[in-house]
Amino acid sequence: MKKLTLLFLFFFPFFCVFSQTVEDSTTIMGQHIRMKDGRIYYVKKPVLLCDSTAIFMIKNSNVIRTEKMNDLDAISKNCSPRWITKDKFYFIGTGPVFGYILGLNVFFPPGMGFFIYNDLIIRNRIKKMYKHARNVI
Repeated sequence: MKKLTLLFLFFFPFFCVFSQTVEDSTTIMGQHIRMKDGRIYYVKKPVLLCDSTAIFMIKNSNVIRTEKMNDLDAISKNCSPRWITKDKFYFIGTGPVFGYILGLNVFFPPGMGFFIYNDLIIRNRIKKMYKHARNVI
């Protein structure tokens, strides 16, 4: 019994060290926008910065939001922020979306697929953003 108590007292401080967490060391992974009030939005590419407004699409719900640039704290670089003028935004938002899809499929047992989208999906997202934000800008 005495040996068991000593063993417990010996290992107890080690278990206490591993149970502590540091709140400052939390890292945010993925494409995100952080607001000044602490909110974090995970977004899809691209984030449009038009005049004094940021327009983005939330990742899980596909909801398009517009926020003032003064309310933004940080934009991660891997969400490809794009500065865009009102004229270019109008041109992409109202015009037809052109592009090509190059694909290669091999249905051999290991399976293989290769696709290049050439900004087709991103231009469709910009068109959706224009339909939502044309009254705000």
